[in-house]
Amino acid sequence: MEKIRSIASIEGRQLLRTAYEYLRLKAGRNSLAVLWTTWKLATTEKEFVNHIPNAEFTIEQPLGILRGTGVWLQEIVNRYYYPQVNALVYFGAALLLVLIGLNRFVDLSKSFVIAGIILEASLLLLLFVVLLFTPVQIDQETAPSSRSSDSALQTETIQLLLKDLVNDIGDIAKDYLQATATLEKMTEALSEAVEHQREVLPQLQTIVHSIQQFFPPPPDLTAAIRQTAEALASLRQELVTLQESVAKLREENIREAVRKELEKIVSNRLH
Repeated sequence: MEKIRSIASIEGRQLLRTAYEYLRLKAGRNSLAVLWTTWKLATTEKEFVNHIPNAEFTIEQPLGILRGTGVWLQEIVNRYYYPQVNALVYFGAALLLVLIGLNRFVDLSKSFVIAGIILEASLLLLLFVVLLFTPVQIDQETAPSSRSSDSALQTETIQLLLKDLVNDIGDIAKDYLQATATLEKMTEALSEAVEHQREVLPQLQTIVHSIQQFFPPPPDLTAAIRQTAEALASLRQELVTLQESVAKLREENIREAVRKELEKIVSNRLH
C-alpha cells in the first residue's frame, strides 16, 4: 500500500481530485454525497480504499478540520462547483429584486424583504469564501488551461461592476443633494412668507380697530374687512399646510427616486 505524506501535497491533491471524479462520474453519486465524502477524505480519513476500490493509498498525516477544509475548498468546491455558487448568488439577487418590487406595490411583510437580504448576504459570503480559496496554480494535466483565466476575468468583472455601482450611487446622491437644497430654499421662502404674514396680521387688526373707534365704518365695509381678515387667516393656515406637505413630498420623492435608481442599476448590472 502506497503512503502519501499529506493530502496537501501534490500527490494528495491529485488523489483527492481522482476520488471526486470516480465518485461523481463512475459511481454516479449525488453532489451532496460526493462533497461529504471528499471532505472527510481531505480532513480526517486515512484509507481511500474505504471509498474507492483498488485505491491502495494511505494518508500518513491527516490535515484536520481547518486545513483539510481549506484544501477541500480549493481542489473540490472551487474547481467543480464555482459556476453553481455563482448562479446561486445571481438567483438570490433576482429574488431580492422581486421582493423589493412586490413590497412597493403590495402590502408585503417586511420580514420577507429582510429574509431576502439575509439570503443574498449569505450567498455573497459563500462566494467570497470560494473565491478566497481559489488555487494559486492549477495542474495542467487535471484542469483546463483556461480555468484560471476565466476565474480572474470573472473576479475582475465583479470588481468593475461594484466600482460602477459605487460611482452611480455617488452621482445619484449628488443629484438628490442638489434637489434637497432647492427644496430647502423653497421651504425657507415659505417660512419667511408665513412669518411676514404673522407680523402683518396683528398690525392690520390694530389699524382696523383704530379706524372703527374713530370712524365707524359702514356695515358693508365692516363685513368686507372681516372677510378679508378671515381670508388672510385661512391663507396663513394653507401656507403652513403647504409647507408641511412640501417637506413630506420632498422626503417621499427622494426616497422613491433613490429606490428606483438602485433597482434600475442593480437590474442593469445583473442583465
